[in-house]
Amino acid sequence: MRFSSILCVTLLISCIASVSYCFEEDNEFADFEFEEDQLEIKDEQTKTEPQKVEKVVVVENTESFNDLDDDGIVEDEFDQDEFEGFGGEVDMDDNKNFNSKKQAEPKLNIVNKVPYNRVLWHNYWIELLFICGLVVYFINYTMGKNKNIKIANAWLLSHRSFLEDNFALVGDDTKKDESTPGFIKESDSIYSLWCSGRTLVEGMLVELKLIKRQDLLSITMGHLLFGKKNADQAQIKVELSKDSMDTFVMAICSKKSASRLFKELTDLKQFCVSVAKSEDKYNLPNGFSVLSEIAEATSAIIDSRVLAILSKYSNSIESIHISDQYSGLAIQDQDTQQAVKPEMKKMLIITYTFTDKTDMEELKPIMQLVIYLIEKLKRYKLSREGKMKADKNRQRVEEEYLKNTHQSRMEAAALKKEEKRKADKEKLMNEDNVEKQLRMEKKMKRKDAKKSMPKMKSMNIHL
Repeated sequence: MRFSSILCVTLLISCIASVSYCFEEDNEFADFEFEEDQLEIKDEQTKTEPQKVEKVVVVENTESFNDLDDDGIVEDEFDQDEFEGFGGEVDMDDNKNFNSKKQAEPKLNIVNKVPYNRVLWHNYWIELLFICGLVVYFINYTMGKNKNIKIANAWLLSHRSFLEDNFALVGDDTKKDESTPGFIKESDSIYSLWCSGRTLVEGMLVELKLIKRQDLLSITMGHLLFGKKNADQAQIKVELSKDSMDTFVMAICSKKSASRLFKELTDLKQFCVSVAKSEDKYNLPNGFSVLSEIAEATSAIIDSRVLAILSKYSNSIESIHISDQYSGLAIQDQDTQQAVKPEMKKMLIITYTFTDKTDMEELKPIMQLVIYLIEKLKRYKLSREGKMKADKNRQRVEEEYLKNTHQSRMEAAALKKEEKRKADKEKLMNEDNVEKQLRMEKKMKRKDAKKSMPKMKSMNIHL
């Protein structure tokens, strides 16, 4: 017990001694605390006070400066005897002038000139030309678009009363366009008018293909290539009902468009031939030719009224096309064949041209000719010989079509068969089981051997 108490006392004394020693170590530089604070105060004062150009004496420790001798004091007085023998007396004014010249910065002479604000327009001639071109293009677009709308409205205004007398529905009521009422605006130069509600007629489509007056490039090229011959075009397509006409194909067209129509239209190319000296044979005006399948039908259609209209509008009418086998444009590529036979329609198509200066009232007889031909086609019937010839021609065309399509079908079947054979071989190569692979190979060989054997017919003879 006594030993433990002595040990605790000694430990306590040692702890106190160590703490006092640490405290003394922390305050080892306590003698210099006043001097450091004084130096910090003086440093702050030197920072705040402006720097003096004249002599400056820095006092670091006041007590140490008092102990120094008088020889340690720096004097700022000039002693002439000290610099004796160095080339005479030193002129302080010259020294100051030299230092001022040395330290002086070079002067920049800035001349105040008026800036040149004049614009040189000849440097921007490309931009000006481009802007002028855009302005001209937009002006031409607006004027051309309004001109086409005006022509379409003038045509409809002159023909509307006649069309309403012959058709129950004229124009499209679902589309209400204030600029072109009744017309369907396909583009700025194409307008279409649909009419229906008449016996013997499924419907009639009037399509105005006007000059692209809104397109400046098209107008320029039209004047350069066609000149005054470039004109607006109207095409009247009448789809007849099934019992509205007999089986024949014919066309009355200008000599300029005869060759083009013969190449483009399938029915004319398959059924018709060009009639030699058609002007003398049918008393047609100069510049017209006839493409005919059956001569008696052509002679019956071209009567005195048709000839009168052709004579009066010889410069306007381009073609009168009547067909019961109309299927549209022909396929130009001979290698490609249609997989499905095209639908045949009975059509009456009249195409004529006009200009913006033409009085639309003068074109009404052409529309009257359309109604006249609809009625006449219903009344006309072919003779027995003509009917047989027409049927024979259609059978010939059908056989040619089947022959061409049969060849294409055979090629398609052979290609499909070859693809199936390749698939079977690939399946055989990908098979992992050897026994199954051998069985598949034997099966393919049996099929090939069976196909290579000649076909035999078995006959049963009963005695």
